[in-house]
Amino acid sequence: MDQKQPRVSMRHLHLYAHLLLAEAKQNGKSVRLEWANIPTASIGPDPANPGGLVLRLSQMAAVGSEEDATLLRALISHEIVCHGHHTDFTVVPPSNLAGQLTNILEDPRGEILGAMKFPGSKKVIRKGIELLVDRKIFQGPQDDSDTPAAVLAGWLVTELRSELLDQECLRQFATAFRARAIKHFGTKLTGQVKAVALQGATARDTQGAIQASIRILDLLKLAADNKPDSQCGEQQSNSPQDDQDAGDPAEQTSARNDSGNGSEPGGYEPSNNELAEAVNAVLGAGPDEMGTYGRGLEEVLCEANEAIQEAQSGGGSSHTSELNEFSAPANGGSLENRSRLRSAARTTASALSLRLQDLLQAFATATRRSSSSGKLRSNRVWRVPLGDTQVFRHKTRHDELDTCVYLLADESGSMDEPFDSERAPHLHAAAHKPSAQDPIQAHKVDRKDAAGRVIVAAGEVLDGADIPFGLATYNESVREWKGFEDDWSSTLQRLRTEATGSTNTHLAVVWALRKFIGRSEARKVLTVVTDGDPGDRDILEAALREAALFGVEVRFVLIGAEHVHKFHGLSATYGVANNVRELATAVFSSLEAAIC
Repeated sequence: MDQKQPRVSMRHLHLYAHLLLAEAKQNGKSVRLEWANIPTASIGPDPANPGGLVLRLSQMAAVGSEEDATLLRALISHEIVCHGHHTDFTVVPPSNLAGQLTNILEDPRGEILGAMKFPGSKKVIRKGIELLVDRKIFQGPQDDSDTPAAVLAGWLVTELRSELLDQECLRQFATAFRARAIKHFGTKLTGQVKAVALQGATARDTQGAIQASIRILDLLKLAADNKPDSQCGEQQSNSPQDDQDAGDPAEQTSARNDSGNGSEPGGYEPSNNELAEAVNAVLGAGPDEMGTYGRGLEEVLCEANEAIQEAQSGGGSSHTSELNEFSAPANGGSLENRSRLRSAARTTASALSLRLQDLLQAFATATRRSSSSGKLRSNRVWRVPLGDTQVFRHKTRHDELDTCVYLLADESGSMDEPFDSERAPHLHAAAHKPSAQDPIQAHKVDRKDAAGRVIVAAGEVLDGADIPFGLATYNESVREWKGFEDDWSSTLQRLRTEATGSTNTHLAVVWALRKFIGRSEARKVLTVVTDGDPGDRDILEAALREAALFGVEVRFVLIGAEHVHKFHGLSATYGVANNVRELATAVFSSLEAAIC
């Protein structure tokens, strides 16, 4: 039994984050993810994509618990739904205390509006808040050592969230903080601050939250100066912001909470000196004196996420960067290269290709005919100058193959090694004497070329069956030669693999799995050809389990049995090939099992 089994059952947070962002894209916002060495998260306009957003997340361990995944989902939902969709990034927020108050009001404001468009976000964020309570990061007032500023922030956050967002886990804290706020500021000022805070938290735009935070500071300054506040109150009731927010739920909440909540019947008012002292303590408070509730929710969610803390502390082998992607040539190449690859592929796996084609034909009978629309038939393009536009292939199926495939091939330095000549470097027995009719037997075939031939043969079959597929090679980085929508013939002109560097199979698999996110096919298959070890098993297993959640089947074809024991127990099927024939058989068997 693998001693690490409890660990590998956990979530792959990097892959999960990309899945969550794909969901956001479906909801109308293109969001690009950047991992950054920061203690929190941030979101804003994407300079590389006008109209899009860039979300910067703190580096985190690739593998985390289900609770870490819950916190990550709450974090991303808050950033995208609240700020990405509803924060006005053209407005410069105020600095110091006004800025902190603005954030306290802007967070629930954005989440309220977001819940109207994305109802599920309310529950997602609430679960994150509940975990903050369970981990005692969010809690009630502790003792009299809490500063007036921390009390003010704690009361506003807990009361606004419990009342406006139904975060019941904060309601008890809100009651305790309100009593503490009344002790510091009195019933009257507490009620006035609450009314303005509700206006900011239910405002239509970010500017409304900013205006409300400034009015709260004005109320505090008037109280500190022991000046009458009737004029400020009149300004509140007659302000344009109040008019635009008429009918908001804030009015009902304010009426329900601004009376009868003091520590004494009829309310409580501190002495002028006590009030001035408390208010001045708030006005002079630094960011650290606002306590946990004075920070942005994104910062608190990051603090609670153990996977983020693990990465920031530098501990844990599961902390890793995503695999770098180097662009393969987008064009160029030669017809000669394409012909060479196709010829080698036919020689290597012609019989298997025909068998798989027959199976595909039996599974999904297709009728092809020439048409003026459909898939271009390159062998008929010459007819266009003659006035013949029937150069496309139109296909109808009795049974549609609802499948997509991604082919991922190892091109690390070890792939330059030849197959053992005693095991027949090609299709026949080792004792077979090469002949003129069998020239391929006259030389050895290295692992890279053998894998390339088989992969090309598989691509030929998939392309002929109109099955969407992609192709990439990897070592310390990854190169994508063909995306799902790219042309296969053009790919073959450019495809030229190398054998260099080390193997990063676990990272390459994570990279490839991201390609399936958002695909609509019922069957999604990733076939990996490698002669190396799986890398970090915990990370790989977590990725495999994550892939299963969004419907991807992963199949490994191992070149040689050197590392086969390291694949035992993983949530993926695998086959072993010790020569080219076995390699071709294993790859095509993988496709056959996945497609048919």
